[in-house]
Amino acid sequence: MTILFAAIALTPSSTIQARELVDQAMGILGGRKKLESIRQLSTTVSGHNYLVEQSERPTGPYVTTYGRGSRNFDFDRLSETTELTFAGLVYGEREIKRTYGVERGVGKGALPLESFLSLRRLALGPERALIQAADAADLALGTDTVFNGVPHRVVTFKWGEIPVRLFLKKGTGAPSGVETTSQLSFPWTTWGDVPMTTHWGNWQVLKGGVMEPTQFTTEIGSYPVSDETILSSSVTLGPGTVSVGLPQPSAKEDAAGMLARYRPVKVAEGITEYVGPFNTFVIEQPDGLVIIEPVFTSAFAGAFLDRLAKDKPGKRVKAVIATDDAWPHFGGLRTFVARGIEVIVLDLNLPLAQRFSNAVHRSIPDELALKPTRPRFRTVRKSLTIGTGSTRFTLYPIAGQGSERMLMAYFPESRLLYGSDLLQKQGEGFFFPAYPKELMEAVSREGLDVRSVFAEHLEPMPWKVVTDFLSRVMS
Repeated sequence: MTILFAAIALTPSSTIQARELVDQAMGILGGRKKLESIRQLSTTVSGHNYLVEQSERPTGPYVTTYGRGSRNFDFDRLSETTELTFAGLVYGEREIKRTYGVERGVGKGALPLESFLSLRRLALGPERALIQAADAADLALGTDTVFNGVPHRVVTFKWGEIPVRLFLKKGTGAPSGVETTSQLSFPWTTWGDVPMTTHWGNWQVLKGGVMEPTQFTTEIGSYPVSDETILSSSVTLGPGTVSVGLPQPSAKEDAAGMLARYRPVKVAEGITEYVGPFNTFVIEQPDGLVIIEPVFTSAFAGAFLDRLAKDKPGKRVKAVIATDDAWPHFGGLRTFVARGIEVIVLDLNLPLAQRFSNAVHRSIPDELALKPTRPRFRTVRKSLTIGTGSTRFTLYPIAGQGSERMLMAYFPESRLLYGSDLLQKQGEGFFFPAYPKELMEAVSREGLDVRSVFAEHLEPMPWKVVTDFLSRVMS
């Protein structure tokens, strides 16, 4: 027993091994003093972002935006000033210039996710991550892994309450990237606690021997989200104290405030469209209510269902239909699952809906996290008729080039069509004319007699407006 105890006592602890690895990595970048001397970094950049949540399918190819401009970082103030010009499909022929600033995770002109990313870049980028790791009381050795196709050692610690993993090459000890796991701002809120991984590559040497990567590639979960290349950079060195930026506590979602932005619009007798940032719809049938589009987030869906229970007392919600796979459109699905409501999706979208319902919501638990419930899924492959009476309707796959994962709903009694996300007004016409064309072709294929139409971002209008627009476009 004495010999065994001695052997254990002489074995380096996980923390000691981790600190040795971190010290080695700092040495490769010039040493701790060199890293501590970095005061400011000015860069010109070019890159692209993937709008995964708005793309035609979860596996890509993804809708992409392209940006070029400057990012300037101050590591003492923990601030970033950014000026970028964006282009891409969602902007049409235009180029959009954006300027914003973020200091200690609080943004001016920045989106909430951009504010978090800014502080994360300053606190856990290649200039400061190793210093934070070295000083962390909870620094430990993680499980070895393959990263960038190469064996890596892993060290772990917490940034505030957020778990961090640093990847260090097994062969050389050099740092390759960082991963944080947390709840992110919309639209990623819907996925709960997700890993965000940033890969560092193509290192260059700057003034004073400072080493900096010129490529930052970021993934969230299993999805690629951005790739940015540093075209030029300059560094300011000097004495100073390393500022430790801790993440801002996650703000509680103002579901009631968001719900207040919605207004009900009568589409037809028994059919109500709640118009807001992402529209949702209530269909009244003899045996209960059907919701089309469980939009936004779990918290919003809870507030909406609670309001519906007051507005329509005694009427149960029997089903919810997600007609496409855009995350803002089915972001409230988990709340419907938690309340035992049947979920209807296109068969192609079932794996995504299952993954979504299984997502981990630990840091900010939603209803399903607090009350685990087995989902009740029903899928649509060819067609599915829901309900009876004047508001009965049939779901059909649209099955177009860009709408392979969308359903349309036809109400035969009122000759009314719901066109999912394919109709968005733009000037005198519609955004991306291929989408209304696909909807028209699906209507023709199914032999539907349509008089009026409404959609995810469209209040009711005559179907003739759509067909006349397409006649002009295709003439």
